[in-house]
Amino acid sequence: MGKAEELEEIVNFVEAYRAKNGVKPTYEIKCEPSCEAFGEGHNLLYCQLIPTVNGDGCWKEIEDSGIRKLVLEEIKKSKISKQ
Repeated sequence: MGKAEELEEIVNFVEAYRAKNGVKPTYEIKCEPSCEAFGEGHNLLYCQLIPTVNGDGCWKEIEDSGIRKLVLEEIKKSKISKQ
């Protein structure tokens, strides 16, 4: 999967999660728990991307392929746990 497809998968998950859970995104970086406890991918996805308007705050972090991989792993975990 290339960068464009990875970004599309992340955006699709974020938008579906927001719609399902009634999340209205706002601007700016959010507070988050320890990455040591929850993991960088988990915190970025659930504490930054989902509650923040697309393109704002920490959204630029998913331009990095390593960070994108961590977020995609969290998405995969979420999909597996819901089966």
